[in-house]
Amino acid sequence: MSDQSTPEKLLKPSEAAEILQLSQVQVYRLVRQGDLPAVVIGKSVRFRLGQLIDFVDDHNVNKKPAGGPGGNGVRSGGDHATK
Repeated sequence: MSDQSTPEKLLKPSEAAEILQLSQVQVYRLVRQGDLPAVVIGKSVRFRLGQLIDFVDDHNVNKKPAGGPGGNGVRSGGDHATK
């Protein structure tokens, strides 16, 4: 257990959907596919806020790798002609 005096509040699927701006169906689908981390207690599914934030950060298409520029396969700029 953590040294914190109050445990982290676990979020319901409806709350996670609101934070992610997705439908609950999409949230459940992401969990089922293993893309969105969740805590399963019996038949209940709950989410940690920090993991939702990490999920969003990991899916940011404009995110630059720590080691240098580009590298994520998404072009920035207006010229999309193939060479």
